[in-house]
Amino acid sequence: MFSPYTIRYEKQDECPVRGRVYHVYQLVYIISGSGDQLVNDYTVPYQVGDMLVLLPADAVTFDIKQTTEFLFISFSKQYLEQDALAMDKSLKLELLLGKVQSNRGCILRGGTDNAAVKHLAAEILRESVNDNLYSKRLIEQYMNALILVVARNLSREPLPGELSEHSEERIVAILQYIQDHICEPEKLKQEQVGKMFNLSATYVSRYFRKHTDQTLQDYIARCRLNLVCNKLLYTNRRIGEIAFELGFSDESHLNHFFRKYHDTTPSAFRKRKQVS
Repeated sequence: MFSPYTIRYEKQDECPVRGRVYHVYQLVYIISGSGDQLVNDYTVPYQVGDMLVLLPADAVTFDIKQTTEFLFISFSKQYLEQDALAMDKSLKLELLLGKVQSNRGCILRGGTDNAAVKHLAAEILRESVNDNLYSKRLIEQYMNALILVVARNLSREPLPGELSEHSEERIVAILQYIQDHICEPEKLKQEQVGKMFNLSATYVSRYFRKHTDQTLQDYIARCRLNLVCNKLLYTNRRIGEIAFELGFSDESHLNHFFRKYHDTTPSAFRKRKQVS
């Protein structure tokens, strides 16, 4: 029988499968141990208490430095659409989870949420072992709480405007469209975005600013900049390769774009961060 979620505990000294793709959303809680998480082109360290988020189609490897206990919580897109999570609307949860693309590594931002996540992860693991009459319902309750805590921490990263459960579905759909096509600049031109959502090129700009307090082009630029910075920091890609992957015409175009916001070149930015 199909289950919209699975719970899996693993204790590993080395990664059993490198570059594995699961095709579902995954929350990965680090119970003990340390090492590096390699997701697609990104390499970031992990340690005890970290909560990692993996997206469908992510290719994942864990380079384990110290024996690690993992709690893997996998769930489908359909699980996000259940009534218990409707207060955030599935599209908005997907929008927040989509931000992981430019925010690899532990998503917890400190405070009481670290303790809450540790408690929820422990309860989920305990009930998955008990497997009694009430375990399935309890696991789902704990999972829902955990997903919402994750969403809250992701929302602490800059989101355009003040999105809430009352935000119009159209603006949320536009934001999702931008994230889906952030590496395809032709699809993010004002005229094309307007056409996709039955808005004129002039009105789509006003509409976006009304709901997000920033211009459409400023938001797109900030999303692209975040991706550039993360690739510079967490991958070994050459500047020209990053430019190609993110839809810049060439390395010179990327350099010009990057200088506008950081007053330095991508190469100098990478070197400075590596030294620090």
